[in-house]
Amino acid sequence: MALVEAAHVAANSHPRLGYNKAIVAIARKLLITVWYVLQGNADKYAEPKAVVQKMLKFAYKIGKANRVGKTAAQFARERLDKLNMGEDLVSIPWVQRSRSRCRPRN
Repeated sequence: MALVEAAHVAANSHPRLGYNKAIVAIARKLLITVWYVLQGNADKYAEPKAVVQKMLKFAYKIGKANRVGKTAAQFARERLDKLNMGEDLVSIPWVQRSRSRCRPRN
């Protein structure tokens, strides 16, 4: 039932497909994703470096109090281990922000 409700929300924002087709397609995609996660095969093609960067951003977003005394790197490593990813990853690559986001100095 929750998959269909999520599909209804997504279908309203996808005008190219017919409404009913969009609901079925999106509910199917969500169901397949949940199935793979429950089977432990979340995404075998995911790049560990990209996943760990997203985990780090998430760790900083939820804050230190919600990480239960763990550093952001420890939090990210724990999550990677749960996903069975990044066993060979020994360091976390930092993403450089582009300079175009910075305001020019006057």
